[in-house]
Amino acid sequence: MRYVASCLISGLSFVVANGQVPTTVPDSSAVPYNVRIIGSARGPHIRLRWAPANAEAWAAGRAYGYKLVRFTIFKDSTVMDNPDSLVIKQDFKPRPLAEWEAPAKQSDYAAVIAQALYGQDFDLRPMSDSLSVSDIINQSSDLQQRFAVSLFAAENDYPAALLAGWGWTDSSSRAGDQYVYTLILNRPKRQIGDTASVYIGYQNKRILPQPLDLTAVFGDSLARLSWDYTLLADIYHSYEVERKGPGDKDFRRISHTPVTLAGEGLKRAYYTDSLPANGVDYAYRIIGLTNFGEESPASDTVRGRGKAPILCPPPHILMGRFIAKDTAMLSWEYSCPADSLVAGLQIRRAETDGGHYQTVASPPKGTQSFSFPLPYADNYLKVRVLYTDSTWVESFPYALNQIDSVPPLPPTGLAVSIDSSGMARLRWTPNKEPDLMGYRVLRAFTDKEELSSITQGYVRQAAYTDSLSRRLGNKKVYYALVAVDRHYNESAHSAVVVATKPNDSSPAEPVLTAYERDGDKLTLHWITDTAAIGVRYALLRRGTEGADTLFRGNASQASYTDEPEKSGSYSYSVIATDPEGKRSVSPKPLHFDFHIEGKALKISGFHSYIDKAHTYIELSWNKQAQAARYRIYRAADKERPTLWKEVDASVNRLVDERLLHDTRYTYILLFVTLEGRSSLPASLSVDF
Repeated sequence: MRYVASCLISGLSFVVANGQVPTTVPDSSAVPYNVRIIGSARGPHIRLRWAPANAEAWAAGRAYGYKLVRFTIFKDSTVMDNPDSLVIKQDFKPRPLAEWEAPAKQSDYAAVIAQALYGQDFDLRPMSDSLSVSDIINQSSDLQQRFAVSLFAAENDYPAALLAGWGWTDSSSRAGDQYVYTLILNRPKRQIGDTASVYIGYQNKRILPQPLDLTAVFGDSLARLSWDYTLLADIYHSYEVERKGPGDKDFRRISHTPVTLAGEGLKRAYYTDSLPANGVDYAYRIIGLTNFGEESPASDTVRGRGKAPILCPPPHILMGRFIAKDTAMLSWEYSCPADSLVAGLQIRRAETDGGHYQTVASPPKGTQSFSFPLPYADNYLKVRVLYTDSTWVESFPYALNQIDSVPPLPPTGLAVSIDSSGMARLRWTPNKEPDLMGYRVLRAFTDKEELSSITQGYVRQAAYTDSLSRRLGNKKVYYALVAVDRHYNESAHSAVVVATKPNDSSPAEPVLTAYERDGDKLTLHWITDTAAIGVRYALLRRGTEGADTLFRGNASQASYTDEPEKSGSYSYSVIATDPEGKRSVSPKPLHFDFHIEGKALKISGFHSYIDKAHTYIELSWNKQAQAARYRIYRAADKERPTLWKEVDASVNRLVDERLLHDTRYTYILLFVTLEGRSSLPASLSVDF
């Protein structure tokens, strides 16, 4: 409806009847009445704008008006316990018809609102059974049009919105206060949606942002502008377009009505301007408009000039052929009355019909046959004509394939290295043929064996990795290469390179994979290389007192159960040793802590002394030779005991002064040795 309204504004005249505003509103209880309100803290006062959300609410507001109440939430930046309330006005209604005449002569928007409010054909009699279906449809359509057009006009004319009873400027607002403005639709029977509020104060003041993302596309005597509408849609409802041309001292506004979106779901706004002349520089910018009649700062400026199209047919390739190895000749025809506007020619090439074309030659202007280097076997060619205005036209693709029976040169620079894991890494010097497709890698295990290909496809890079089995007894491997072009011409194979397997490889690392712990017993599992010959395995345990070898055996055994005799921290690892004495150790040892229980340790001499007069209980016990520290737990009545004190071995007396009368206190005492062993607990209870 915004777009329709913007189209209707131009040409509307101020024609109203002498009738009065109807006081009845169509009964449409199925449609809820809703209002919205917004505010702006720009300027010395707070300005408010509100509007009905549908046509029926528009008619109700016109008939019954709106009530506006202000609540002061913060006063002098201090929150109010009981916010002050002020009824600004009981009934905001459209001003009488006589007060509209002067504004309507100065503003088309004011004339549109007056026409909608007081127009002669506006009839809001209550719908009854006597009305026909066409009467009902006509009334509904008329009301909807007046609602939509008047609200669009109010968005563009804040003084006219005030005359219509859809806004207010609060001159009594103060800089240190924060307010809630509540708007109420004065319907005789209040309905859901008849109230709306806005929270605002001078702290909410914001600087209007610059419109964003303005772009322009220039054509034949026109410029098409577009910009992102959605980014600032909550601030600007429409935009004015300004242009600066030759001879203009400044920008001037060229949009007859503000530009807004033409439909739902769109993100960009558009404006097309007819240029007075082509080839002349023009500059454009846009200004955003708010609901309060404010204008934004100007956007960034875009510039350009119109240009007339060059209407000439594209060139047509007549013939192409290879006149020598890697040299082609192309012939074409091209005719255009605007030859004076031709800037140059290009021959462009791609590997496929729809591929990426690149310029391979630039024939002189006016040429229609040209020879140029073309070292590729498969080619699709186009002739492009460049114009002085940076536009161009080009021919359809022309296929030109070179017949190739010459194989690539044999690869050179092959080098091979084999690591201890049996991975052979091959590298060589890349061939320079432009039509090279790839390489095949050849291998043999003896000097008597014929080299055979070990690659299924073609290796594109000048490198390859081959995995060799360490179980095979051969000490040497023989490698060579063959280069292949895109016409499947194969080169002779390269020089053969002999690589020797390293003889210092260690056995495979044994890996600890799992464990089970049952009390002080620990069962460990590891992986062995059952295919390796003569490899022996040992399980090593390290503790604070040194290392112990717990097990020695071959690959058939891969588990062991250990039961340490002493408490402590231990780490376990597996060592593999081959017949030549080379060793490998499991990469990640396993770590465990053991607390081996020996003879039970006990507390002796645990006593208490009660002094109710001075409100304390004294605890004492015999010092224990094995103790490193003591732990005392405490509970009152039926509470669960919790750790109360932890003291070192030199202390054997404590006083508890945090007591309540008629309460039973329970104390539990134990000690911990230097090895981490705990004694049996001793306990006593005291009635205080």
